[in-house]
Amino acid sequence: MKKRFMFFIMLLPCLFAAAQEQEVLQHFASWNEVLAKARQSNKLIFIDVYFTGCHPCAVMDKEVFTNKLIKEKLEAQFIGVKTDILKEPLGDSILRKYQTMGFPTFLVLSKEGALIDATNGFADVGVLMAFLNNADSLDKHKTYLNGFAPNLDVSYAPAYLDYFGKERRRIDDTVANRWIIENRKLYKEAADMLFMITRNPASGLKEDFINNYNTYRALYGQALVLGKATAILAGNLKEKVTGRNDQLFSGFLNTYQDKFPAADWKIIRFLLADHYYNTIVKDGDAFLSFAAANPVLYKNYYGAMLSNLTNKQQLSPEKLLLLGKWGADAIDEHTAFETILTIARVYQQQNKPEAYKSYVQLAIDKARKYEVDTKAYEAMLTN
Repeated sequence: MKKRFMFFIMLLPCLFAAAQEQEVLQHFASWNEVLAKARQSNKLIFIDVYFTGCHPCAVMDKEVFTNKLIKEKLEAQFIGVKTDILKEPLGDSILRKYQTMGFPTFLVLSKEGALIDATNGFADVGVLMAFLNNADSLDKHKTYLNGFAPNLDVSYAPAYLDYFGKERRRIDDTVANRWIIENRKLYKEAADMLFMITRNPASGLKEDFINNYNTYRALYGQALVLGKATAILAGNLKEKVTGRNDQLFSGFLNTYQDKFPAADWKIIRFLLADHYYNTIVKDGDAFLSFAAANPVLYKNYYGAMLSNLTNKQQLSPEKLLLLGKWGADAIDEHTAFETILTIARVYQQQNKPEAYKSYVQLAIDKARKYEVDTKAYEAMLTN
């Protein structure tokens, strides 16, 4: 009995420490609770929007949110929120409010609930840290995405509520277009959000959106509006270019390039080239040549391209050279680990050991900067 009692006494400090240590991201019952805590602590709000079963979401929990520097950053400057869109009312409301349809999605808001920035997809330690630092800077300059009201309750159209209801992802374009045209002045946010999910917006609405892209971007952010702009232009491209006509495609791009910020246009042009060469023309080699001449790193297109060519056994020396040029002109120390290692593999397959080692070393240097375990990368240098 005495031994058991002594064991319990020895265990108490450990249990107390575990009870005191809280997860950096917490679940909240309501939006008002989140805002109250943010105002009380005078911190920004960081939200991780996920769903149970999402693999990249689980990897974020295991590898990124456990990182010492990320934890310190979040604990010092943010109220960390984690919400499941399928299981929590708060998550469902945030999905509807901000159209968080890529997972995980990360949102940063002011303590008053004004959206500052949003992004989606897996983010390694360096990428997430850059996102947090940029949001912090935007907040200091009072730069918010003011198209979104700070509350979650918005007078949405019935069609919009149906779309995010039990029968998700279905919408009557005719009904949606009519509601937008009739109500956009009175219910600006509600009308614009309905427009974002409408598959075939009225021609006048599409023209207005493209001509005023910068305004919409300032209201709702790049993460939401860039995809919509690309979808509209891809539809226009399909109508104008029905077969192989590179000169007509080039002219099409020239028609629109001045309507977008340079950084956004590089991505939109890249995505339109993907649509033209891979969908309309069905010439993957031409797209790879375009990407090498106009290098852009967007999502994981670069890694997906290497994997696709490898799986189809189409990875020729010529394609490897183009992949090398594409990556070399776009990859730097700010690039995600996965993409850095992708170009390392490209050079490994080209039998260029010095280039291969230089990119592995770049990954090691980045890992050390963010206190990430380097063992796996260091092993690549000895293999």
